[in-house]
Amino acid sequence: MTGRVRVISDNDYSGDPDGLVQLAHQALSPSAELVAVIGSHLRPGDPFDPSPNTADKAAAEARVVLELAGRTDVPVIAGSNAALPDRTTAIDTPAARAIIDAALADDPRPLYVCLGAGLTELASAWLLEPRIAGRLTATWIGGAEHPGL
Repeated sequence: MTGRVRVISDNDYSGDPDGLVQLAHQALSPSAELVAVIGSHLRPGDPFDPSPNTADKAAAEARVVLELAGRTDVPVIAGSNAALPDRTTAIDTPAARAIIDAALADDPRPLYVCLGAGLTELASAWLLEPRIAGRLTATWIGGAEHPGL
């Protein structure tokens, strides 16, 4: 399946189920190529999943949705199970590398990274390879964890 744009969906799929609904919609959209799906971690002690391996669980949940949608062709990658240790230290994961690879790919279609959770993988990708900054558009919906935003 190809589309006018390329999309990477990055969400905490083991948390609030709204991300799973978004993923089903994205998986079935003919106007966008779903390049990869990244399962992100939840904050420690999150009531939806208080386990220490929420990114792994998020990837497993995303695989179920994609299988139900008939989209087993889409790679699903677990992100880091922890947040960045600070603003300058990347966590080098296969998920961050997938963002880098998609951003630097020789493809004329725009790349959108749609984030419904933390920004760990995108921040790590940028810290590892700053050239991606001008080669993608990030769309993020965040939560109430950050007062004043």
